[in-house]
Amino acid sequence: MSREFAFAQTRPKYAPDRKVRVRHVHLRVEVDPSRRHLDGVAALTVQAVVATTWLELDAVELAIGKVEIDGRAIPFRHDGRRL
Repeated sequence: MSREFAFAQTRPKYAPDRKVRVRHVHLRVEVDPSRRHLDGVAALTVQAVVATTWLELDAVELAIGKVEIDGRAIPFRHDGRRL
């Protein structure tokens, strides 16, 4: 029996075009299982694929303290889903 995964009425969903290429990800994470808490820092090295002045990242259920570029704090927006 062969069957498609999606229902016939399901519309296709495509990933957005990428503005950058991720070259390196460095994570420093501290886990506290008793409190169900995770604390950490993520450092990304990216290369622009197209000219852009902004970068959007998935950031669901994260509390973002600060964003930096080359060690300088920059303004950012976080709506609970995207940074």
